[in-house]
Amino acid sequence: MIPAEELKARLSMHDVAVRYGFQPDRSSCIKCPFHADTDPSLHIYTEPGRGFYCYSCNVGGSVIDFVMRLFNLGYRQALLRLNGDFGFGGIPTNQDALDRLRAKREKQKQTEQNKQNELTELAAEHCRLHRAFITGPEWSEAWCEALMNMADINYRMEVLDCPN
Repeated sequence: MIPAEELKARLSMHDVAVRYGFQPDRSSCIKCPFHADTDPSLHIYTEPGRGFYCYSCNVGGSVIDFVMRLFNLGYRQALLRLNGDFGFGGIPTNQDALDRLRAKREKQKQTEQNKQNELTELAAEHCRLHRAFITGPEWSEAWCEALMNMADINYRMEVLDCPN
């Protein structure tokens, strides 16, 4: 999606009006869609960066303002609409939403797999240390290592095993 100022600089009000079904006359005027207009009173500027002005209802603005009023949209929705309608990439498609959802689920799946792998490694280390603590001679290097590290491993396993 291109930003608002660049969008205004790229699009002429004439192109926007034609895209949305209006045909400006020779003097670049159309019947104003914002009030009950019988004669063309809304002037469409042809230069990019300029917008429109209605001489009857005194409404004017940029291409973004026109789309906001015409389709009753907010500013961001109007930007998305213009970007999408003029091929700059705007309104997200259902496929985009599905791709984001798949990516999110894949990331959650990978995170869960990493968590399981870490739990398995911690459980193996816990078993090794426990065996050393039970079977090793008291105050040996393996016995002391087990004594110092088993509480930390137990804590890490509990943290990993808790739901978020």
